[in-house]
Amino acid sequence: MADLDVGDLAPQFDLPRDGGGSLSLASLL
Repeated sequence: MADLDVGDLAPQFDLPRDGGGSLSLASLL
């Protein structure tokens, strides 16, 4: 489920939907 949320939020943060994007989102959160 986390992957789906990250993929959905990635475009809003203008970050890639790859693993790197998830790491960036995790850092921001």
